[in-house]
Amino acid sequence: MAGSPTSHERGRVEVFEEFSAGLADIEDYERLYLFFWLHRSTPPSDLAPFVGRPRGLFATHSPSRPNPLGLTIVTLIERQGRILVVEGVDMYDGTPLLDIKPYVERGAATDADGTACR
Repeated sequence: MAGSPTSHERGRVEVFEEFSAGLADIEDYERLYLFFWLHRSTPPSDLAPFVGRPRGLFATHSPSRPNPLGLTIVTLIERQGRILVVEGVDMYDGTPLLDIKPYVERGAATDADGTACR
């Protein structure tokens, strides 16, 4: 499913059963980082004419990267067992998800309930 970082596009994140216990307490967080594999990307070039004038590859949001990793921040709408309903999706349906992490403000050193992060 495609969208933009400011999109209100909703999507579903399906977590494999073997990792579902890792979703415990995920509802304590309003936003999540999703790390994913850009499985449809093409080999990069030195210059990417993404928008306007050509720019260096690392000065763009082009999915064509030397290491095709994607990162986005989504809003968690609800958890349905091992399914997360999220908003702000900017990846294609079926994109391989590598990891999920709770989004915390810069410098925050506590979990959502105020306990110290480990």
